[in-house]
Amino acid sequence: MAPGDHDQVGTEGENLLMRLRVGIFLGVVALVVAGCGGGGGGGGKTTTGGSSSDVKRVLADAPQKVKDANSSKVSFSITIESDKLANALTIPGEGEFDYAKKQGRMTMDYSDVLSAAGQSGSGQMEILTTGTVYYLKWPLFSTAVGAKTPWVSFDLTKLDQISGIDVSSLKTINQGDPSQTLVYLKAAGTVEDQGAEDVDGTSTTKYHAVIDLDRIPDLAPADQRAAVRASVDSLKTTYGISELPLDVWIDDQGLPRKLSYEIQATVSGQKVKTSLEMKLSDYGVAVDVQPPPASEVTDLADVA
Repeated sequence: MAPGDHDQVGTEGENLLMRLRVGIFLGVVALVVAGCGGGGGGGGKTTTGGSSSDVKRVLADAPQKVKDANSSKVSFSITIESDKLANALTIPGEGEFDYAKKQGRMTMDYSDVLSAAGQSGSGQMEILTTGTVYYLKWPLFSTAVGAKTPWVSFDLTKLDQISGIDVSSLKTINQGDPSQTLVYLKAAGTVEDQGAEDVDGTSTTKYHAVIDLDRIPDLAPADQRAAVRASVDSLKTTYGISELPLDVWIDDQGLPRKLSYEIQATVSGQKVKTSLEMKLSDYGVAVDVQPPPASEVTDLADVA
C-alpha cells in the first residue's frame, strides 16, 4: 500500500461502518452498486415487462413472508477489493431479528479494515435494537463520539434533534434488519428464473433481478419510508447508479434463503469491487434482546 493510503482506507472504513445498514443489509448496510450481480445465464427463462408478473410476484411477496415468519437468523460476508489494496478485505457478520417485536442483534468484524488502515484495536462491533432505539458497542465508535461507556445509544426517530455530530449515515442503520432490506425485491424490473439450487440443504429457486432504486422508497412501509429513502438517495448520489442487479434464492415456502450482489465502480479515483452474500435461516427462532445496563450506555444526544 502506498504512503497515504492508510488514511484513505481508514476513512473509508469509518464511512463503511456508518453506511453499511449494519450489515444490511446491509445494507446492509449502502455500497457501490454497478455491473453484474452474479448470475449465470444459460438455460434460464428471462421475463420482462408484463410477462414477468408471476416471477416478480414471488420476489415482491418475499418481504411479507419474512415478516409473517416473525423472526430469523442472518449471516453475511462483505468483500472489498481495490487497486489500492494488497489483499481483499472481508467483513463477516451474523445476527438474529424478531420482526414482530422489532428487536434484534448483530455482530460484525472490521478487523481486516482496521489492519489495512494500520489501526489497532478491536474490530468487533455489536449492535442491539429494540423498537427505534439502537445500542452500538465498538471502542472506536465510543472514542470517536467522546463516550466513556462501552455502549452508545440513539433513537432513530430523534436523530434530527442531535447537533454537533454528523448523524446522516446513522439514519440508514435500520437497513440491517433483513425485513427492511428485502423491500428492495418489490422494485424488481427484469427478472430471470435460473433454476433450482440447494442452499445449505434447502431446495430453492435462484432468481436474477435488476432492482429499480427509484421505486424502492414508495414501496417501503410508511414507518420505514424516510430511512429507506435516505439510504437509496445516498446510494444513488455517492455512486451515480439507478439500478441494483442482485441474485436471490427463494425456497418452496416463498422465503428468501440467500441474496448476493457484486458492485464495481470508481470511488475517489479508486477502482473498487464490493460483493455481498447474505443468508437467512432458522425462521421462527426465539429472539430475546435486553438493553445493556444503563451504567454502560451513553446517549448520543448527551455527547453531541
